[in-house]
Amino acid sequence: MALLFLLFFFALLHYPSLSFATDTISASQSLSWRQNITSEGGKFVLGFFSPPGSSSGKYYVGIWYNKISLLTPVWVANREIPLTDPATAELKISHDDGNLVLLSQSRTVVWSSNIASISANSTVAVILDNGNLELRDASNSSRVFWQSFDYPSDTWLSGSRLGINKVTNRSQYISSWKNKDDPAPGMFSLQMDPLGTSQFFLFWNLSTKYWATGIWDGEIFTLVPEMSGDNPIFKHLFQHINDSEGHFFTYAVPNGNITTRLAVDYASGRIQALTWMEDSKSWMPFWARPAEQCSVHALCGPFGSCNDFTTPFCNCVTGFRAKSQTDSDLGDRTGGCVRNTPLQCSQNSSSNSEEDGFFEMPNVKLPENSRTLAAVRSLQDCESACLKNCSCTAFSYSAGGCLVWYGDFLNLQEQYNQSDGSTFHLRLAASELQSSEGKKEVVSPVIIGVVVAAAVLACLAVVIWIIMGRRGKSRQMIRKSKVVGSSLQTGESGFDFFPTLATSKLVAGDLQSLIDEKQMGDADLEELERACKLACWCIQDDENCRPTMGQAVQVLEGILEVGMPPVPRSLNAGTTDNVDFFELPSELSS
Repeated sequence: MALLFLLFFFALLHYPSLSFATDTISASQSLSWRQNITSEGGKFVLGFFSPPGSSSGKYYVGIWYNKISLLTPVWVANREIPLTDPATAELKISHDDGNLVLLSQSRTVVWSSNIASISANSTVAVILDNGNLELRDASNSSRVFWQSFDYPSDTWLSGSRLGINKVTNRSQYISSWKNKDDPAPGMFSLQMDPLGTSQFFLFWNLSTKYWATGIWDGEIFTLVPEMSGDNPIFKHLFQHINDSEGHFFTYAVPNGNITTRLAVDYASGRIQALTWMEDSKSWMPFWARPAEQCSVHALCGPFGSCNDFTTPFCNCVTGFRAKSQTDSDLGDRTGGCVRNTPLQCSQNSSSNSEEDGFFEMPNVKLPENSRTLAAVRSLQDCESACLKNCSCTAFSYSAGGCLVWYGDFLNLQEQYNQSDGSTFHLRLAASELQSSEGKKEVVSPVIIGVVVAAAVLACLAVVIWIIMGRRGKSRQMIRKSKVVGSSLQTGESGFDFFPTLATSKLVAGDLQSLIDEKQMGDADLEELERACKLACWCIQDDENCRPTMGQAVQVLEGILEVGMPPVPRSLNAGTTDNVDFFELPSELSS
């Protein structure tokens, strides 16, 4: 018997996670490494964790989904102070003041609920099925002294509130992680207008706005028109609360069987709505704003260049390298870039050194914070004026005059192709100019548009070929089809109207049944599904729901996940309207 007990005890020590049969931490029961508590309905877990895939050796206390296989923290207690030795850490109710505290190996308080005065003989911490952690009076559950919902991390959970607490005069907002390994607050946040209007802004560094929801009109946010109508993306019930306690918004998800969350993404700086896809065991973003990636302020950092049509979006301009390659590899590019070679400023260089020069970058959206040299009247004079100032890093000259940049610059966007696109002259050391000659190719966005359009149509052509190939008549049908999306209705050919058929199979999750058995080995079901979904998104009845050119590129390359689209009116079963079923949005066709 003693041997069996020892074996059982040894097994417990090595088991990866020991879950209490409770949802509560009490004064007599603390939480240690490899232990957790689970909400009453089994939806959420509170415990110790390390970010998925991390090798940093840093550990945190947080809340995550219990029934989702991919560890997804939705709240982190010690965001900025990680544990390095979790085996000796402890989450407990303080015997001194009743607060919930996280203690390190040295018994130092790493984190605390930090309530100044708790008027109760004893307190308990309870994890709820909505993901909220409450510190309550042990004898009266309605007396809540502190809750995690008031101190969110990067995720806005259903039932929680974002806004301004009028009692404490504190803003409740969500902020991105620093990178995929570090839950410390990053550069991007979503918060209500500090001036009190009923709208939200995305902020960079808590200071610079780069996207707005627009004012709440009682039903939708005015700059998020997709919230209206039958769009399933916003079948959420938003509620506006403005009373003596605070000015808040909250939301609910009517379908309790769907796991949905709103989060600020550290890599893109966007607010995303995501849903858990059990089949693929992954989170699928089905809505993100800003729509254009390069609209995110300072996403690429100083001397970084943003491009909506490349992967990754951020790159260092010619002659520069990532300031921190480690951060960049972890998805955080906000640190920007540094020079490969110092400038040979004419005021400080020897007579034998070559003078700095300029690398021309056409078709760009100019960075912010330029200065105008009013007296300059030519390109040559503008260049000369920049060279004479050692702090001048770039210039641009047009009919509007001479613009110069001193020191760092932010928000340079390449392949801009808009009416206000300009040519940017980047100052580099002579050696960098020599090595960069002939290396940089500028791809016309017009060509990109054609490529994207062709890629979409090519994917759809593959769908047609697969469907037609199953019946051995692909060549005949291709000859009969004048354009992709022709009306191929049931008739002498014996085929169903293929867009409707493909859509029905997509909705049913049965695209595999469309593939000829002979093609099964070569068919990529993931690409097929992506193409079908993109096709449906491109012809949405609401133009605001159609993807932009940049988004289409990302979807086709597998960079951006694409959610299940609403079935367009023209593809409802039984339709006989002869329309262009694969019409590209204006951004792609222009």
